[in-house]
Amino acid sequence: MKKESLFSIILLVLFIFILIGCAKEEVSTVLEEQNQIISVAVKVDFINNETLEDLKAKGLIINDTEQSKTYGNVVFGKINKSKVGDLPGEVKEGVDEREYKTEVLKEIGVIAHPSFQQNERDLNLLAQSQVVLDEEREQKGIIKGPIIEDQLIERVTQEEFVPVFISFRIEAWNNSKQYGDEIKSEVGEDIKIDVVGWRGIVAWIDKSGLEKLKNKDYLIMIAIRSP
Repeated sequence: MKKESLFSIILLVLFIFILIGCAKEEVSTVLEEQNQIISVAVKVDFINNETLEDLKAKGLIINDTEQSKTYGNVVFGKINKSKVGDLPGEVKEGVDEREYKTEVLKEIGVIAHPSFQQNERDLNLLAQSQVVLDEEREQKGIIKGPIIEDQLIERVTQEEFVPVFISFRIEAWNNSKQYGDEIKSEVGEDIKIDVVGWRGIVAWIDKSGLEKLKNKDYLIMIAIRSP
């Protein structure tokens, strides 16, 4: 056999091995994608037993649900990536509940204050904080109203007025002046307001005033501040 023919055969064999290797890698990649479990947020029209059972039948492992004006009707869970296309509604891939809610709040924050487009880091921290505080509210069984700092609850029993910062929910930023006026009117002499800002109110409050604010759904937290 001539050297040229032998060399050609060797090259052909090497080429075949390369093709086989590439094919195996491609098949492996496809299989990995098919077996990949990802987090998803599914926005639906309604959340009821029928909706949830339908999602389960399509392969969704449900972690939690959310029904609110802020987030809409959303089902959070995990599913095989290959089955995402079977899900109804608006689906966001690769996000868990906290991430989804944070992004929604950031969008609301930018609409209220476009300057946050140049300061995304601070907005992200504010949005994440609200999501965590809402989780704390749920754990404490607070259905409506803000988290009230434990130390503040104790101090208003010992002092006539305590310096506080009353934080608005991000959804309330656009109407902060209206809510500030409402608090002035309803709480009256039980609160001494220094400043009403779009993020919250700098004030002094007594025990009765704190009680009047505990069911305000546009507030996220009331905490002690430095005088």
